[in-house]
Amino acid sequence: GSSRSHCALQLTLARMRGGRVCETTFTLVDLAGAERPSKVAGSYTPSPEMMIWESESSGKAVQDSLEAQTLMINYELFLLGREVLTATEKHRRGRSYAPPRQATTPFIRFMGACLDGSCRTAMIVTLSQAPQNGWETWFSLQYGTDLSKLRVPLNTRTPRVVGKELKAARAAAAEAAKVLNAGPPPPTAPAFKYWAKKESAAHMAISRLAWLSRLEELSVSYQSVTSPPLVPAPAAAALRANDSSTHHAPQRVEQQEHPE
Repeated sequence: GSSRSHCALQLTLARMRGGRVCETTFTLVDLAGAERPSKVAGSYTPSPEMMIWESESSGKAVQDSLEAQTLMINYELFLLGREVLTATEKHRRGRSYAPPRQATTPFIRFMGACLDGSCRTAMIVTLSQAPQNGWETWFSLQYGTDLSKLRVPLNTRTPRVVGKELKAARAAAAEAAKVLNAGPPPPTAPAFKYWAKKESAAHMAISRLAWLSRLEELSVSYQSVTSPPLVPAPAAAALRANDSSTHHAPQRVEQQEHPE
């Protein structure tokens, strides 16, 4: 059966060279497939806007009937397609794009970060050959066609000084530790709905400091192996003097004539 949810996997690669670090992040997203709500038995289903409002007010994900979850997934897919068109139009006019922050879902805020020109975006559409899934197949094809219209200028990433990155990472990790030590606010507090996001950001900050530090250690170890050993100045002078004394003046070789 369907999990009726999206899944995202992020893989961050970093390379250090010459005291500078460059990061690249691969974001693999498995979108939940579109489905007719009429195929899923359910009771009364509120509108997607009402479910978003309830989710933002309580800080909890949509946990209603299967029909409500199916309707929300279809609505999120529609919002994503709309954001693709919006981002394309803004970039065409030379304006910057920013994902929506209010009256939307965390999924749209997350995917909106892929539309600002900081990454390359590609999509793979999987289809069903079953006759009873004709509407879903048509929707998937139309959806892939709409997303293929995305046009954004690519912003090149420049390597950054690893010392500055480590300093910023240590400060962010210290703040993250304070957030985690303080713990979540009471469930009735208005700030409780932001706790999941703050907790995730705190863990990411601590993890980033760990792999940045490890990357610096590996870079230092690699340089110590590949670089020639440093010789102190007095020892180097002694080696040069010894080397010059061992070289003798070229001897003259006289050719002897052999009698015929």
